[in-house]
Amino acid sequence: MSASSLISLPLQEDKASMLSYAFRVAMQLINNRHYREDLLRCLVDLYRDLDKPDFVQMCQCLIFLDDPAAVARVLENLSTVRHTWTSLSFSKLQPFHVPRVLRATL
Repeated sequence: MSASSLISLPLQEDKASMLSYAFRVAMQLINNRHYREDLLRCLVDLYRDLDKPDFVQMCQCLIFLDDPAAVARVLENLSTVRHTWTSLSFSKLQPFHVPRVLRATL
């Protein structure tokens, strides 16, 4: 692992924690609705620009912005675009167990 990659790992974690803090501040301390909406729109862009975009936080901001169409676009892109990175190791997932009573109905 190179020195630059060692430096970038903590920076990415710092970015995510700073964005999380900014989201909490925007939601809890900013009383002006228009300013809060501007901040949430900026946060959506920042979450999108991360090396590993935080789609959950992005959607949460969009929900507070009352923008269901944008949430739908994010979810649609997640379902259709194939990502080269993943946070789950599918090899560690347990197979889904269907109870015998339900198997007869399937």
